[in-house]
Amino acid sequence: MNNNNGILIFAMEGLFSRAVFESLLEQNTRIKGIVLPARSTITQKAVTRNSLNVLDKASIDSMAKFNSIPVYYVSGKDLQQYKAALHKSRPAIIIVACFPYRLPAGVYQYPSKGAYNVHPSLLPAYRGPVPLFWQFYFGDPDSGISIHEIDASFDSGNIVLQQAVRLTDGISGQEATLLLASAAADQLAALIRLVDSGQITSVRQDQQTSSYYSWPGLEQFTIPASWDVRRAYNFIRGTMHWNQRYRIVVDENSDILIKEALDFTNDACQNQRRQHDQQCLINFSNGCLLALC
Repeated sequence: MNNNNGILIFAMEGLFSRAVFESLLEQNTRIKGIVLPARSTITQKAVTRNSLNVLDKASIDSMAKFNSIPVYYVSGKDLQQYKAALHKSRPAIIIVACFPYRLPAGVYQYPSKGAYNVHPSLLPAYRGPVPLFWQFYFGDPDSGISIHEIDASFDSGNIVLQQAVRLTDGISGQEATLLLASAAADQLAALIRLVDSGQITSVRQDQQTSSYYSWPGLEQFTIPASWDVRRAYNFIRGTMHWNQRYRIVVDENSDILIKEALDFTNDACQNQRRQHDQQCLINFSNGCLLALC
């Protein structure tokens, strides 16, 4: 396979990017390079080749190096770094999976067969950097994967493929991410077949029904007891990897700090006193939450 049919991937640290990259590795040998942020989006430290541990299976860098795939590091605004990656890889297709920077026009317009973003929501809903967080926050179980053409704005390009994914009660953020990544792998395989056959079609997003959410703040971890109890339970279960305590506002005079949601019922709590094992019962609008306090 020559470079004229190659794929260049734009990704970052994190489970979704890694799972998508791994699935592409398993599907084909057309990956000609992967582009990563020059500065860690987790630690904010500069990435150097000497700092990478090739034995670290969790590292997307290490996965690429183990498979002899070139890794290109770019900062957000240095166009020359992007051009160098394009010049060396000469991709026909660009695939983006949670890359933190907006691609310059000269990048997403470069590949002859298109540039596509893999987004973990059913667009046009939940545009933005952490859509899964906000789906948990709003208690929306109807998640999914969208593959769309890349344009000048975030997550707004024409949709090529979508697949719905149902989030079950109590699913963790990691479990949901892997579920979505599995759906993304299936859709990417379909995308590549469509691109190769020249049968790609797309549908314009409905801007009137779109929603965008940026990074959450600490205020999102304060939960009023007026919430639906299922929403509270699923939000806490789905976002515990953010390592934040949850403040449940019982009324204007009292609140409860909890670490984890354990279970819920649609019946009212019999009491709200703390148990010897640090569990507590909290009344919500339509049921009772069992939590670890």
